[in-house]
Amino acid sequence: MPQNQGNFPTQFLISVPKKIFKTAVTRNKIKRRVREAYRLNKHQLITSSGKSLFIAYIYVAKEVLPFEEIQLKLIQTLIRLKEH
Repeated sequence: MPQNQGNFPTQFLISVPKKIFKTAVTRNKIKRRVREAYRLNKHQLITSSGKSLFIAYIYVAKEVLPFEEIQLKLIQTLIRLKEH
């Protein structure tokens, strides 16, 4: 584990299945949307405990969702993680 992780000691993995989304262009578009939603909302995850988190986000929808919907679901997920 890296010693210097900065203010956000969380590592974030995004997985988009190749079986559902055949083209790399589509998979990359989804990953960019999820990454941007996380970047804009990662401040909601910060806790005073200072623990490191490792988050794997697996995209399971069968179609490409709009950014607003991805962001809403990601916010809900981050809030649930913060509660635990």
